[in-house]
Amino acid sequence: MGWVLSNESFFKVDAVNYLKIRGSYGVTGNENVSPQFQRISTSIYSYNLGQNAGYTFGNEPTSIGATIASFKNDDLAWEKQKQFNAGFDIRFFKNKFSFTADYFQKNISGLLFTPSLSLYLGTAAAPTANIGTTQTSGFEMNLGFTENISKFFQNKYQCNVYYCQESGYRNQ
Repeated sequence: MGWVLSNESFFKVDAVNYLKIRGSYGVTGNENVSPQFQRISTSIYSYNLGQNAGYTFGNEPTSIGATIASFKNDDLAWEKQKQFNAGFDIRFFKNKFSFTADYFQKNISGLLFTPSLSLYLGTAAAPTANIGTTQTSGFEMNLGFTENISKFFQNKYQCNVYYCQESGYRNQ
């Protein structure tokens, strides 16, 4: 959402040609994981799934057993991303100078990871779980100068400063 203050009738600053303030907030989700269900395998060899339900007698494999091929996670939830941004744009002195500033923040909760399981639980793959969180925040500023050389040419100079800090953790 944005508001161009310089278009308002009450805004009477001769040196400022354009002034806009803006902000946004949004929440999105991610559930991009394999189906979460418990499965029993009777395949003789399913090494790609990490289990072996068969037995070998001599050189002949036989499938007289079963094993858990995957675990389910009833507590699995959507990964949530909350994003916030606020800033302003200003041009002044006959649009020769410009300045833009932004502050942003992004928080992700319930990051989807596959935790490590103890081998005591067998060789089935662990279910995906919501075990991570990250936070990212920072600011960005841009200062510009525009010089008209002729009707068809102009020089533009810009300087950008950016800072970002990220932190995160993973529970197991």
